[in-house]
Amino acid sequence: MMALNVSIRKSLAISVIGLLTSATSFAFGIPDYYHNLSGHTQVPVKNVFALAKTESNTRLNTGEMLPWPWTINHAGKPYRFVSYGDMISFAHDLIAEGILNFDIGLFQVNWYWEGRHRIDSISELGKVDTNGLIAMEIYRERYSRTQDWTLAAGAYHNPANRNGAADRYIEKYLTHLTALR
Repeated sequence: MMALNVSIRKSLAISVIGLLTSATSFAFGIPDYYHNLSGHTQVPVKNVFALAKTESNTRLNTGEMLPWPWTINHAGKPYRFVSYGDMISFAHDLIAEGILNFDIGLFQVNWYWEGRHRIDSISELGKVDTNGLIAMEIYRERYSRTQDWTLAAGAYHNPANRNGAADRYIEKYLTHLTALR
């Protein structure tokens, strides 16, 4: 895993506050957190935000649709939690039951296929800053193979495109991406 530099983590952690606050923290319609993550990982900000929206978008009480940081997807069902602690408790329950194949966090990093090979702790992977950095590491790896951010997004979701899953994902991703242009 890429080194989670303390200054990068502090910068991202501070911008997480903007992730969960009002639209006044948005620049160009995209919350500051994603601009900071883009700057630290060299992934274009619109692609970062479109990936997050494709992974964990949810309707807030304000009516806005935004990615939700405390989300787990298990067996095709999303679970959204009111806090990081609730999400991590649920993740630990899944692991205790021997269930390792689930997605966690803002960018829905799969614990079985990616997360546990990149970081030792599900608690750490659930943190917004760590989840974002690891997701961008994966996304950049897919990009290095495809040289196309859209194809990389499909491969982020399903590298083998089993049953056309990556193709369907790309359609959703492009909906979010084109809305930002």
